[in-house]
Amino acid sequence: MYLKSVFCKTKVATLQTLIFLVSLFCFAGNINAENNFPHRTRPRAIHMKHMLTLKKARQLVISKYYTKNINKVALFANPVLKKSGSVISSWRKPNKIKIKKDSWFFFVDEQPGANWEHKAAYILVDRRTGAAKKIPAMSPPLEILKLRPLNRKATFQLKAIKSNIKILRPKVLIKPPIRILKRKKYAVLLSGGMNSSYNYKRYWNDLKFIYKALKDKYGYTDSEIVVLYANGTHSPNGDLDENGTNDIDYAATKANLTKVINNIAAFISKNGKFFFYSTNHGGNDAGANKSNLILWGESIKDFEFAALTKKIKCAQAIYVMEQCFSGGMIDDLLKSQSYPCTKPSVCVMTAARHNEPSWSCDTEGEYDEYIYHWTSAVYGRTPGGSYVNADTNGDGMVSMAEAHNYAKSKDSRNEHPQIGSCLASACSATLGFPSPIKEDCVGFNPRKATVKFINNRWKIVDGNHWIFDFGNKRQEAQKALSIIKHYKMNQVCFVGRPHPSFQYLLVNGKAPKGRMRGEDCICFNLKNIMVKRIRGHWKIVDGNHWIFDFGNKKSEAYKAIRIIKKYGFTCVGYVGRPGPSFIYLRK
Repeated sequence: MYLKSVFCKTKVATLQTLIFLVSLFCFAGNINAENNFPHRTRPRAIHMKHMLTLKKARQLVISKYYTKNINKVALFANPVLKKSGSVISSWRKPNKIKIKKDSWFFFVDEQPGANWEHKAAYILVDRRTGAAKKIPAMSPPLEILKLRPLNRKATFQLKAIKSNIKILRPKVLIKPPIRILKRKKYAVLLSGGMNSSYNYKRYWNDLKFIYKALKDKYGYTDSEIVVLYANGTHSPNGDLDENGTNDIDYAATKANLTKVINNIAAFISKNGKFFFYSTNHGGNDAGANKSNLILWGESIKDFEFAALTKKIKCAQAIYVMEQCFSGGMIDDLLKSQSYPCTKPSVCVMTAARHNEPSWSCDTEGEYDEYIYHWTSAVYGRTPGGSYVNADTNGDGMVSMAEAHNYAKSKDSRNEHPQIGSCLASACSATLGFPSPIKEDCVGFNPRKATVKFINNRWKIVDGNHWIFDFGNKRQEAQKALSIIKHYKMNQVCFVGRPHPSFQYLLVNGKAPKGRMRGEDCICFNLKNIMVKRIRGHWKIVDGNHWIFDFGNKKSEAYKAIRIIKKYGFTCVGYVGRPGPSFIYLRK
C-alpha cells in the first residue's frame, strides 16, 4: 500500500509539471504573436471595472464644487451616460453643449426659488478619467424631466416642475380677437413662462391677485384688462376673478404683445392711464442694463419693448415688473419718452436690479416676493385678507411710490427693488382715477354780511339767512366778520352735515390767499400732513402735531385731507382759542 501511494503522488506531480511547461510555452507564443501583429489590442472588457459609476461621479461633483453648500442647491443628474457626440440643449445660456467624451451629466440649480434666468451649472464628468468640467449656466436644460433628483431641494423642485405641466392645456383654444375701444384706462397683465415645465403656479397666483385688486379697488372692468398668459390656456379654466368666465385674452407671444400695445396706443384717451404688469422669467444680455422679458417660447429685448410703449400717448403710464434683471428695463422705458415726459409721465418699478434675479416668496405662499407685497400695498390687503396700510401720507390713496416703498421694506429676499421716473411727480400716480370730491358748499355775499343779535345769540347773517353762530361771544363774531370781508370769502363748505366735523371757506371756488394783521394762524407742511388714528380718534396731523380731530369718523377725515390738498391750504386760522368759535383755512 505504501508503494502504491508513493507512485500515485509521483504521477500527480509529474502531471502538474507537464501542465506548467505547456502553459509557459503558450504564454511565450502569445507574446510573440503580439509582437508579430501590433494592431491587435487586449479585450476592452478588462478595463470596465475601472470606469466611473454615476454614484462615484456624484461624490466627485459634491466634493469638488459643493462641499459646504450642497443643501442650498438643487442637484440633478441624467442616469443615462452621455455618449460622445450627443448634445445638451437649453433655452438660453448655454444654448448647446456638445459632448466630446462619454460623460455623466449633472445639472445644478444654484439659486432654487429664484425666477429664471439665474445662476446654475452644467457639470460633465468623464467616465474614464473622472475629470470634471463645470460650465456656468443661466437657464435649465430642456431635458430636465429626464434628470434624476439627487438631493432634497432637487426632489422638491422636480415635483413642482411636473405639476407645472398640468397647469396648461396642451391644446390652445383660439379666442376671437378682443375689441379695443376708446377708454380712459387700460391694464395689460403678462406672464410668459417660456415653456410648461417652468410656468410655475405662483405666476398664475400673481395674476389673480392683481386682477382682483384692479377690479375690486380701482374699478377696472374685464374689457379694460388685457391678459397675455403662457400658451393662452390654464387648467381647469382661465378664470382669474372667479366669475365663471375665461379672462385669458392671448398667448404671451411677441406678436400678440405687439398687437395689444399698438391697439391700445390707438384708442387710449389722451388724459388716460396705461398700466403694464409682468411676472415670470427675464433674461440678461451682454452689456450694461441689457435685459429681456421672456415670453412663451421666445423673448422681447428691453429696447424692443420700449419702442412699443413709445407709441402710447396718454397722461400716465405705470410699469411694474417682477421678472429677473427687470431693473435693466427702466432706462430704455424712460429714454423712449420724448422730453419733457408729460405725455405720458412714466413711473417704472422693478423687483430687481439689472444684474440680479428676482425671487419667489419665502414665507408668504405661492407668489413672487416683490409683487406680493406691491399688490398688497395697492389693494390694501393680502391675498388672505389681512389689512395692509401703505398710505404713508394719509391721503386715503396709495401712490406708486408708496406701494414700491412698502414692498421694498417687506422684501426679505436677496433682491433690490428699483424705481424710476422721467418726471418728478410721475410716481405719485395711483392705479385708478380718484373719484371727484362731492363738496357741500353754501354761497353768500360778504358785502352784505353783518353781525346780528338773534334770539339772544350773536350771528353772522347774509340778509335773512344766518351763516355762523357765536352764542354770547359778540367780539368773536365781529372778528370773524372782519376776516371774511378781508379775504372776500363768499362760500362756506362743510364735511359731515348736519353735524359737520370740518368746515372751510372759499373765494369764488378757490383758497383764500395772503395774510391779515392780527390773525391767529398755525401753518403746516402740506406735504407732511396725513390721517392717523391716535388713541381711537382719527386725526389729521403734521408730524407729531395734530391739526383736526374727527373722532370715530374715518371717512370724513380722509375726505377732509383730500380737500386740503385740492385747494393747497397751508394755514389754519382761529378766532377765540381755546375752544374757537370760528375756524378757517388759507394759503
